[in-house]
Amino acid sequence: MKLSASQLKGIHLIIDEKYWGDKTKAQINTCIELGIKVFQFRFSRSFLLKTGNAELQELLSMIKEANGLSLLNNHWHLVERFKFDGAHIGQSDGDPYLIKNSLKEKVLGVSCYSYLGLAEQAKNAGCDYVSFGAFASSTTKPSAKILSKEQIHHIRNFEGLPMALIGGIDETNLTSQIASSFDMIAISNGILGASDVGRAVQDINRIINR
Repeated sequence: MKLSASQLKGIHLIIDEKYWGDKTKAQINTCIELGIKVFQFRFSRSFLLKTGNAELQELLSMIKEANGLSLLNNHWHLVERFKFDGAHIGQSDGDPYLIKNSLKEKVLGVSCYSYLGLAEQAKNAGCDYVSFGAFASSTTKPSAKILSKEQIHHIRNFEGLPMALIGGIDETNLTSQIASSFDMIAISNGILGASDVGRAVQDINRIINR
């Protein structure tokens, strides 16, 4: 898939299965209307197989029509089956080179935690972006190790692929200085767990664009 520069920018919304429900379609539509282009679905395999129906396909179609990207977390081998645009993998999901080769033109992002060496490997494997984190304590991944200020400083020096910052981010802890060092800010609870999803998106966008 040929990516435009604008597609791997801004808010990278992570849709955890804990937020899936009757309001999901309306929430995603609001996020699309407010300019979000990257949507990562973090579902367990059993939940995906159960939910992989007309409702999910409708959401993926909405995202595609808005020139956005739908990515499946971890289960890269199910990307083609459910018509996602690509996948996001962690270090336990396999060799990025082999997975990218298997997905061919699909988008592939890689979690690199705090390690620039993993980001270099992802770049050499032909992956499309990398993510670093956790930035702060996360409700969806409470055991994730939080980056130190020194680690964030070193991560900023990475070049060659778009970078996402992830982990416990919301409008109370994200600064424009931090946001300006990353191409994407990955958020889950900070938006989908908010009482007003639209306002949460606007607040984050205001910080990113400051």
